[in-house]
Amino acid sequence: MFSWILARVNAKLAGWKENLISKGGKEILLKIVAQALPQYAMYLFKLPISICKAIEQRMATFWWQNSRTKSGIHWKSWNVLKDSKHNGGMGFRDLLTFNKALLGKQAWRLSQHSPSLWTSLFKGLYYHSTDFWHAHKGQRPSWGWQSILLGRESIKDHMRWQVGNGKSIRIRQDRWLKTGIITGPAPNYEPETVDGFISSSQHSWDIPRLALCFDTQTVQEIAAIPLQSDSNPDKFLWNGTHSGQYSVKSGYFHIRQAENTPSTNRASSSHTIPPGLWQKIWKINTAPKIRIFIWSICHNALPTKENLFRRHVIEDPICPLCTSRVPESLEHLFLACTTPQQVWAHPELNISVSAYRTNRMDVWLADLFQSTAYLPRLETIATTL
Repeated sequence: MFSWILARVNAKLAGWKENLISKGGKEILLKIVAQALPQYAMYLFKLPISICKAIEQRMATFWWQNSRTKSGIHWKSWNVLKDSKHNGGMGFRDLLTFNKALLGKQAWRLSQHSPSLWTSLFKGLYYHSTDFWHAHKGQRPSWGWQSILLGRESIKDHMRWQVGNGKSIRIRQDRWLKTGIITGPAPNYEPETVDGFISSSQHSWDIPRLALCFDTQTVQEIAAIPLQSDSNPDKFLWNGTHSGQYSVKSGYFHIRQAENTPSTNRASSSHTIPPGLWQKIWKINTAPKIRIFIWSICHNALPTKENLFRRHVIEDPICPLCTSRVPESLEHLFLACTTPQQVWAHPELNISVSAYRTNRMDVWLADLFQSTAYLPRLETIATTL
């Protein structure tokens, strides 16, 4: 049913000359064109996982590919590249999460009781006797309805009720406090909905009745909630924005965060990237391809002889530029080898490599960026690398 989306992505990517496009150009093409192709379908339906994974695999191949005949070495997992740039990724969308965020927008529109034809149609078919947030799948649901329910389930944990007249909010089933759903057994004299705690004569909270049902902290939190006019119905608010209105951008962020990002598929390591390094890299005023090259250096995602040897591509990892007979690692190639040391010692740079930690390139760059000594501009250092 959705195979046409994958065919369009393949056709679009096949028409681009990989060997003529820089990494900066590939980033723009993938984000602006390739990721936008399935967007309309994702706004209406849940795409199969296989389709989303196939699209991401094709995008990953295009990103790492250097020629039409070779697929290229995938130096980093696509899951890493899907992390935000401030978390060490490239900011590519996770299509499954983005699909949920788009469907969440449809769920939000249905919940707002807009007088549109499609809202009336879904209500008449699936939840004519209740509201959208408590609607069930039904016996023979369409794929469109199942998709909207997926969007609802994806965003509902970040929604909360705003108290109006209190008639629609169930006290211990719905989220209407900032601290979450009220748990624990309810006493027999507790009302089912929030309007039972609102004094109808003064339209204020009935504090004595609240004290009978809840502890002091919960009573204080409820009493701090401002009450609207008694004619205003209760309504849902989205916690991800100041206005309380749902947006796909904030929905994607919260859903991605709930799915344990940065990527849980990333290999565990005792080394952590120095804090703030990624922000400094992406703020360097230079060509995008140079910033991406520095990103590759920090991730050890370059075809050094040591990396190629580890992947059994070559048989000799020794550096060919010097006589020290050591493996050509990133640190050796850019710092320790005699040739780069001559470059760094040039009068226009005048950087003492040994003055900073050289055990890892990301640590060396972080020390360099934070140094108070007189150094060339970051743009000059980036271009030199």
